Amino acid sequence: WFANLDGHWDAGAMSAAGTDPFSDLFYSSFYEPMHTSIENWINSASGLQIGGFINSLTGQYLIGDGADGTVDNPDGGNGGLWLGDGGDGYGLTGSGGNAGWLFGDGGDAGSALDDGTAGSGIAGAGGNGGYLFGNGGDGAGGVAGMAGGDGGNGGFIFGNGGNGGDGGAGLAGTAAHVDGGNGGAGGAGGALSGDGG
Repeated sequence: WFANLDGHWDAGAMSAAGTDPFSDLFYSSFYEPMHTSIENWINSASGLQIGGFINSLTGQYLIGDGADGTVDNPDGGNGGLWLGDGGDGYGLTGSGGNAGWLFGDGGDAGSALDDGTAGSGIAGAGGNGGYLFGNGGDGAGGVAGMAGGDGGNGGFIFGNGGNGGDGGAGLAGTAAHVDGGNGGAGGAGGALSGDGG
């Protein structure tokens, strides 16, 4: 992307292509390795012990990832208030959990292909990324004639918005033809850096 910094840089072309080289560089050089390191620590033996102690001491879920949704409880759980990713949703209607306040990715919504899921309903939305740093989760695809779920929003300082789910196919061959559903709205990117979904 350094080639774009010379006198031939075409901001209009870059905008039309939907790319942000500064966001890409920040993501690959800072956010992605930092997020991986934090997640590895949260889920390590010492991270689980220290996080569990802090959570117990304060009486609040401050550090940790949200639980993934299930058939009985389709929505993903929220990450810890400080650090942690949101859990993924389960099934068509399961929304992803929101990430922690400081750092974390929102959970992805579930899918109509998950075992035991309802065949109809409103598609789940992706969870929001951490308030400061984090990517939004992707929304679920809609079933026939229904809209896809919205993508989650990225963090305020940095974060890519989640992709909206695909709209369901139209219902053809009926007297009252039902059009295909609209795709879900992509999540908003970070205010300072990040791409929308």
